[in-house]
Amino acid sequence: MKFFNRNYSKYLILLCFSSFIVVTIPQTYMGISPTVSHLHTEEHTLTIPTILHPEGGETFGGVMIIEWIAANDTMGHEVTYSVDYSLNGDEWVEIVSDFTDTKFEWPTHELITNSKCLIRVTATCSQGLVAEAISEGFTINNLQDHAPIFIDENSDFEQLGFPGSGTIENPFLIENMFISASLTHLIHIQGITADFIIRNNWLDGFSGESIGIHLVDTENGLIESNTIHNCNNGVLIASSTNNKISMNYISHNQENGILLVSTKSNIIANNTIHTNVGHGIFLENSDRNIITQNEVFSNGHGGSGANVLSPGAHGIYLDPANFNTISTNIIYDNAENGIYLFESDSTQISKNEIFENGYNGVFLEDSDSNIISDNDIFNNGYGGGTGSRIMNPGAHGIYLDPARKNTIKSNKVHSNADNGIFLNMSENSSISNNEVYNNGLNGVSLQDSDNNSIMSNEIYHNGYGGGVGSGINSPGAHGIYLDPASSNVISDNIIYNNSDMGVYLFKAVDTNITSNTIYSNGDTGIALKDSDDNNIIGNDIHTNGKGGEGSRVNSPGAHGIYLDPSHRNHISYNTISDHSSYGVFITLSNDNLVDWNDFIGNNPEGESQAYDDGVDNIFSNNYWKDHDNTDTNGDGIADAEYIIDGAASNRDIFPMIDTDKTTTQKTETEMTSASGWIFTVIFVSMITWKFRRRKT
Repeated sequence: MKFFNRNYSKYLILLCFSSFIVVTIPQTYMGISPTVSHLHTEEHTLTIPTILHPEGGETFGGVMIIEWIAANDTMGHEVTYSVDYSLNGDEWVEIVSDFTDTKFEWPTHELITNSKCLIRVTATCSQGLVAEAISEGFTINNLQDHAPIFIDENSDFEQLGFPGSGTIENPFLIENMFISASLTHLIHIQGITADFIIRNNWLDGFSGESIGIHLVDTENGLIESNTIHNCNNGVLIASSTNNKISMNYISHNQENGILLVSTKSNIIANNTIHTNVGHGIFLENSDRNIITQNEVFSNGHGGSGANVLSPGAHGIYLDPANFNTISTNIIYDNAENGIYLFESDSTQISKNEIFENGYNGVFLEDSDSNIISDNDIFNNGYGGGTGSRIMNPGAHGIYLDPARKNTIKSNKVHSNADNGIFLNMSENSSISNNEVYNNGLNGVSLQDSDNNSIMSNEIYHNGYGGGVGSGINSPGAHGIYLDPASSNVISDNIIYNNSDMGVYLFKAVDTNITSNTIYSNGDTGIALKDSDDNNIIGNDIHTNGKGGEGSRVNSPGAHGIYLDPSHRNHISYNTISDHSSYGVFITLSNDNLVDWNDFIGNNPEGESQAYDDGVDNIFSNNYWKDHDNTDTNGDGIADAEYIIDGAASNRDIFPMIDTDKTTTQKTETEMTSASGWIFTVIFVSMITWKFRRRKT
């Protein structure tokens, strides 16, 4: 006979001589046992054992009797049994194996808990046939009933009979208690500097006004492996430092799961926090705390008799709190935001999985200098808990409003109801190296936001669904959308398969769009409307108007670059190719410069790859693949001018004969100051054109 712990799989393998059969047995948690009659081969049968005790619904402590009717082997082979228990219906722990009797006395003292349990009896014959039975659910309770505990001096631990001496090596212990009350705190500790542990207790507030565990002006405490429910706040720590809240199960409390007030340098780790009426974790005026590896879900959906949906509740909420770390948590199904920072600065939000919250995945309001990195943020704006909104079209993956000097990097932001990343009235922030896709509206959107950078992101397939239950195709969705905005940088991004424009600027000025790859978007690659003094330099723009699953198969009005009406913009050193309409389309726009670009395969059914009906726009030194590139004097410029379509009767007076640009490209400083020197270029170009006309 063996006594040890071991995990079992969910499958039974039947072996008989040289043949085998695999049978899947469904496991019902706290409910009906699986209905299986006989497990057999054609010659050999082993019946299922029948569990007599426990019958289901009982509560046990100490030694518990497990009894069953023996399995019958039709060929008379020896049958042995193993017995396992489970606290969750999924993971099984062995109690005994190689057992030949049908009755076993199980000492449950090792399970210092008050929780539901299942028993599984598995019969195995000497020839390898296996059959099992699973009991109905019952409760194991090995906790000691205790009155609420109040401690305000170190000596109170000894007077109340708790072991320990209050040192790091030998802390005071409050453990293995069952405490319930509705009108007083269940464990209250105040003004303590000794080391102590509150461990493995079951605290029930009966939906009253009690706080489960309340620490005030206290340090060096460990709150570990407790079950806390039906209280006011599950855990409340005020004006305290260097405490740790770890591996607790905190649920169905009438306000918050965990609340820290004016508290610093505490750790909240490895807790399960769910179905509280208020926030899962709330930090108020609390700095330099660590929140890590918690599962925080379904908060805002309340406690016993509470609201079905509490619309002001978040998974993790900071208001205000600075220099905190929120990392490696799983945060989902909360009524409002997954993580919400209000007037909170310098917080690290990293490596979290944030999904299916009612509003935004991460929301920063009046919060500066925070870092949001390496998170997986998806399906936010869909539901946020049973009975809440099916879809909230104003919900984003990451939302800043207003916020400054924040860093958003290396996140996966996808399938959210509205924008993937949305900045409103926010400035001096960086959005880099993110993968942003499948969001219901734009991939990245800036509104009234200046001096931000959007760099080295992959932005694709936005405007298609954005998660379960949303629109299949949102025709106004773009890869990157600015409305209005000034002095932003869009650089080195890969932008493709978005339902509308790749990049769309509306009332945006002084923007640098450089070195991006923009292709296969549903409409135009880059569109400017009422946007002046911008630079579009060094981009690869191709096959737009032909792409995106579920979008227009072919948008006949899609261009590489579109201006309407927009003035004094500089379009230079781009490769613009394979659009069904024009490579560059300029309408009602004046004083723009289009030079040193490659135009290849645009508007193949027409006579020109560009269109202009504006005033004083200049096309110069571009390469046009469809042009007669005869160069009799060998100066690298075609003999004939390239004719531009449109009422302006414009032309490229110096069309290049190949794509090898002999002129050194502009420096970054020159690129960012187009509005100042573009008129000089226009003036020089016009003089050169007139001189050349006289010469010929």
